[in-house]
Amino acid sequence: MVRGPAPAASWSRAGGGLAFEVLPDRALDIGRATFRGLPLAWRSPVDFPLGASVGEGGVDWLRGFGGGLLATCGLDSMGPASLDGGREHGLHGRIGRMPASVTRCEVTDQQVIIGGTVRQAALFGETLRLDRTISAEVGGASIRIEDRVTNEGMDPEGHMILYHCNFGWPFLDEGARVVGPGPAPTPRDPPAAAGLDTWAEVHGPVDDYPEQVFVHDVQGPEGRARLENPRLGLVAALSWDASTLPAMFQWKLLRRRQYVMGLEPVNTRAIFGRARARADGELPILAPGETRAYRLTLSVDELA
Repeated sequence: MVRGPAPAASWSRAGGGLAFEVLPDRALDIGRATFRGLPLAWRSPVDFPLGASVGEGGVDWLRGFGGGLLATCGLDSMGPASLDGGREHGLHGRIGRMPASVTRCEVTDQQVIIGGTVRQAALFGETLRLDRTISAEVGGASIRIEDRVTNEGMDPEGHMILYHCNFGWPFLDEGARVVGPGPAPTPRDPPAAAGLDTWAEVHGPVDDYPEQVFVHDVQGPEGRARLENPRLGLVAALSWDASTLPAMFQWKLLRRRQYVMGLEPVNTRAIFGRARARADGELPILAPGETRAYRLTLSVDELA
């Protein structure tokens, strides 16, 4: 379950459950994942290089982004690279390239629990700690991620976190459909505005498909989003605590060889990077010693 190979890609309705790999060198993110042998997660051509071998910044982050079922972005920034208060913040932050100290690995007949700590710190900079626990029922069909982010520094610190959940073929396929956590989303830019009427729809891959990103506001105390595949009779569902993750970004890229749908719960709807978030008054702040808790559950089930 930790950096192990995924099961063979053959699927049937009989037996089995949700299988996934945990990446301790990448903040305990989740890489390959299958349901009854059917691949769920999108994987980029980069695959999953060791986190320590990947640098920072826009191009470097893309060279290290393997996709996977969960890629964490943060802890002090997410979105485009920016310069804020004289400090450079690369695309989607640093945490997803940092190794975790695994503090717990418990397997019983009923449950698997993996826990670890990641520290993001710099001399004269931020000191942030991520404590993560991943749990799953043996033979079950859901993964629960529980995070606590603490500002261990002496100064207030900007804190942004995004849970980049990535679905790909064959689970993502023509005829699939996204169900969002609230009313119709807001497009990020002109390409997304052009596709606003079909934000929920999935068609087959095409050449030169323009990347589209939408911002969804969550309605109510619990965030919920789904990706349904009627052909397979399956649905992948996300649920999360909306008190700390009040929005979700949707990354839609139906391009040939880059065929992916990202559903991304996030702690601020500020999508244009840290500097813009601060300027707009939308940058979350952690006081010295303050801890913020996050909860995300991913489940797969047969479509009713």
